[in-house]
Amino acid sequence: MKFTGAAVIGLVSASLCTPVFADEPACKVIGVLGAGLLEQCGDQLHSFALDLEDIKREVSNDQEGRFTFGCPIPIMCEGSPSISGFFVDADKWKKSAKDAQVIGQIMQSPPMTAEDAGALTPKAMLAACEPFDVTISSASGKGACFKDPATKTARVAMVFADDDVSFLLNFSQKDIPADKLRDKAVAMLPKFKMERAKGDVGLLRWMR
Repeated sequence: MKFTGAAVIGLVSASLCTPVFADEPACKVIGVLGAGLLEQCGDQLHSFALDLEDIKREVSNDQEGRFTFGCPIPIMCEGSPSISGFFVDADKWKKSAKDAQVIGQIMQSPPMTAEDAGALTPKAMLAACEPFDVTISSASGKGACFKDPATKTARVAMVFADDDVSFLLNFSQKDIPADKLRDKAVAMLPKFKMERAKGDVGLLRWMR
């Protein structure tokens, strides 16, 4: 399925349904483009997009819905963390303990848009810092630090949610203390912006 204009939607085969409210129609994922999500909710289309205001980086995504804010010219991002993420089940996150263990499990799990979403049982990860509050626009959540001694890689994973969408951001970098990476990641959050739009489902005819 394609959007008219320059954008091309990478379709995701999953048809996960996540109700926003009990008396509203369930939403079905239509596709993922970059760090954007398109859903059909009854007779309405709902779109969500996460943008990073950083000219050094470009967003891309794989077929399962993982997105990456990568650097086409690696030297321009030297000393900066890698940034990736994916959409998660908002309802499950809101009902969880929202602690480091949950964040670590989500970080190791497939995106909610993947065919094998929920199929894996992630291993427990040892947190390298206390969970902390995070916010991007109207979405708030929790973050946690992790350290892989074998690869000397620090990771900071954050899970955000608002009324009807939830996503994970994963910052990683080698040879840096986890708390230093946390400070870097938190300092970058104001550069992220969320955009939303709604339209009639009849617009789908223009996306073929």
